[in-house]
Amino acid sequence: MSEILPRYRDDPWRAAFQNPHGISYWLINGLISHIVFFIAATVFWEELGLMHGGELAHGEVLKVSLCAGVGAMAFLRSKLFKITLKNGEEYSVGPDHIINALLASTNDSIDRFCGEKRTFQVKQKFSGLDYHKLKAHAQTVIFGGRQTLPEKEREAFARALSDIDSDNVSEEEKPLQLGYIILDYLGRDFVAKLELDGFRRKPPQPDDSVPPRPAEKKELTIRKLGQPPPG
Repeated sequence: MSEILPRYRDDPWRAAFQNPHGISYWLINGLISHIVFFIAATVFWEELGLMHGGELAHGEVLKVSLCAGVGAMAFLRSKLFKITLKNGEEYSVGPDHIINALLASTNDSIDRFCGEKRTFQVKQKFSGLDYHKLKAHAQTVIFGGRQTLPEKEREAFARALSDIDSDNVSEEEKPLQLGYIILDYLGRDFVAKLELDGFRRKPPQPDDSVPPRPAEKKELTIRKLGQPPPG
């Protein structure tokens, strides 16, 4: 759980448990724990004292289940040995290498799954907004709405705004960049309830100081039938 939850700030629990990739990762870990429990209960049935007077000792079964879970976690993180390449990179040989590859693949899949939903929500909520008005409102909502926001997170938000201000992007892209940052700080459900229609960018007004260009007059020349063209 701790390997996935901290990576997705906008909605960590939904990222971990409400998409098929995260659920598959938990099922694989649970399956390995069940295999360890089954082996322990089958091989060491009498030694573990799982039966008392012909009845199943539920307390002992719970202990063995917890030990199986911890044992499976320790087994999955075990390394037989390491290989160091000439460039300094290290590769572990053992179950740890397999679980790391599985975790990396799971994280990539979850990231793409969540990224699609993030992009749709940001475009829907922040497209066409005035960045400069939205920037002041974002600070008010984030710093006022989040009661336990650490000081380092406030400083990180200020740096993110400074990066957007100095970035050479169009006014259409800036509110989208800010939208992703707001999503990280407030989460999807909070952002979905924000009322942002008052921050829409006004369309450019025509310049009244420039007089309209007069319409060009076209002269129609009528020639008699058989008359040669002029010039």
